[in-house]
Amino acid sequence: MKATKGLATYPAYAHDLRWYRSVCKKHLVSRLDRSDAMELFAAGRDGNLNQKTINKRVIVTLQAMRAAGASIHLRKGDWPKTTEKKVDIYQPEDLTKFFAACTAEERVVFQVFLCTGFREREVANLAWTNIDWREGKLNVSAKPEVGFTPKSYEERSVPVPRALITFLRERMKTSSSLLVFPSLPHPTKQECKGDRPNNHMLEMCKEVAFRAGLNCGYCEGEYAVYVMRKGLSHADKRSYCCANSPRCADWYLHKFRHTFATNMLQSVDIRNLQVLLGHKNISTTEKYLKTMRLEQLREKVENSSLTDYL
Repeated sequence: MKATKGLATYPAYAHDLRWYRSVCKKHLVSRLDRSDAMELFAAGRDGNLNQKTINKRVIVTLQAMRAAGASIHLRKGDWPKTTEKKVDIYQPEDLTKFFAACTAEERVVFQVFLCTGFREREVANLAWTNIDWREGKLNVSAKPEVGFTPKSYEERSVPVPRALITFLRERMKTSSSLLVFPSLPHPTKQECKGDRPNNHMLEMCKEVAFRAGLNCGYCEGEYAVYVMRKGLSHADKRSYCCANSPRCADWYLHKFRHTFATNMLQSVDIRNLQVLLGHKNISTTEKYLKTMRLEQLREKVENSSLTDYL
């Protein structure tokens, strides 16, 4: 997989296969059968994993084991069904508060997310050469020198408002990097000199939401803090609540992509939106139609004869 898959795919598959090895008690591929796949479904549920996550892990496992010679045949109805989640988007009032709490640096980062629908790695690897200043477009292209390839290997261009192009032009005047949003040098680690794709944009997003007072206040969980004991690094688990911590699950980068797609559907057709988002299959894009149709129904619901009984 490391030789043939993308840099983001490899660690994800490796994680899934490590989980599989922790569940499966057999050591020979030739002894695997349907019961082992059923055991994975059960283990996922026992671990309170989302059903889509469980199904993905089983798919990765089956691909790997069948490639190694296993004969595993599932029956009709073996695959648990999953609930299709509603597309979640940021509301205008929340975006107004969010951008009001941003610094100048943070504002332009999230304006790019919102106005392009780019994925996290696409923004992190955005270079000045990816900006078409004349046409007002931002481009997604492969960068073999840093190991970046677009998802589904689809290069694309997205037109953006001229105001965003102006902001980016001003930013370029003070930039010494090839990247639009490079990482900063680490304050203590000399080997981390910065000027690499920024991998901390999610933390930045959650920090801004926390400052803006937009956290839901109900998210709870644990996070790891690495501390030194007797010269060795240890991971300590600490609990959190998003009421007093920048860790709210309601704020994440892909939600900007959902917001972009839902708003663009008011101006472009589904085929053009597919191109803008870089989706390989039109079925992936069609989920945004449901959200738009529900919004269009709102006025009809309010004007229906049923309101006479309220």
